[in-house]
Amino acid sequence: MVEPLQTLDTMHTDMVHDAQLDFYGDRLATCSTDKTIKIFRVKEGRHELEQTVQGHSGPVWQVAWANPKHGNYLASCSADKTVIIWEEVESGWIAAHRHTDPKAGSMNTIAWSPHEDALQLAIGTSEGQISLLTLTDGQWHFSEVAHHDDPAFLNGVLGISWAPPSVAFTHADVHGEYRLVACGCDTEVKIYKGTREQGHETVWDEEERLPVVHQSWVRDVSWAPQIGLAAATIASCGQDNAVFVYSKDHASGEWHAQQLGDTADLPVWRVSWSLAGNVLAVACGDSTGVTKLYKQNLNGRWNCIKTIKDPSPPPNSTTHTTDQPNTMPV
Repeated sequence: MVEPLQTLDTMHTDMVHDAQLDFYGDRLATCSTDKTIKIFRVKEGRHELEQTVQGHSGPVWQVAWANPKHGNYLASCSADKTVIIWEEVESGWIAAHRHTDPKAGSMNTIAWSPHEDALQLAIGTSEGQISLLTLTDGQWHFSEVAHHDDPAFLNGVLGISWAPPSVAFTHADVHGEYRLVACGCDTEVKIYKGTREQGHETVWDEEERLPVVHQSWVRDVSWAPQIGLAAATIASCGQDNAVFVYSKDHASGEWHAQQLGDTADLPVWRVSWSLAGNVLAVACGDSTGVTKLYKQNLNGRWNCIKTIKDPSPPPNSTTHTTDQPNTMPV
């Protein structure tokens, strides 16, 4: 077992729900039940608070950095039924766009699309809706993937992730197609496909459902980058303390699920892939927090290669090597 690289006192006054480094790894954004977002500068082992960003009226569940190719944007989602897209200007971070949907309930989860295409933010809500905010000609446009009348998950969406642009499901795939994988307050993981024809809006449909292997809510889902893996690969974790890795057989078109075997005694909160897609980080544990790193061996099995534990975190702290438990009510 190894110790975390660094521990940071976030100075939040309540529970920390998310912590995300930017593309370059020199800025850290955290969010909390205290309704604030804090931006830290990370430099030579030090963390300096740059700004406390305020704008939400409820707990802030997640933050997400956009790829700098599209500009300096940070998104946040909250229990106040609002998603805010923040933009950095000379004076600091300002709210560039505020999206509120009274019918959507809590905005539970957000994810930016791959940087190779237009800037799009996917949103999952407690009412089961999946929607998009797309930046076009300097304006943010709203569209729906799964709407109120036909929700993706009846009791709410908890996790969402974009497919990498290199995913090739069939030889018919062409530019203008998108895929999202989502999970929520049941036992299922679903893939949605969006098709865009020239001059028309993208049309989204549920494409397929992964094998039902969880026994309770699925808390998080993550689609692996295609660089280090031979097949399309997705990871999920659930309230049943189980973690699964799904791989698609391109010959048969079927998904196969493999359970990671040593998380049964720990609550599991988040899953996240390395940039190369060959290492999976699993955030689990109770108040102390544990991160387990998994890698696939030559026999195709996913084995734990490292466990990172913080034995005594300071109050309202977070680390570079683990996510805080997401306790969002749905």
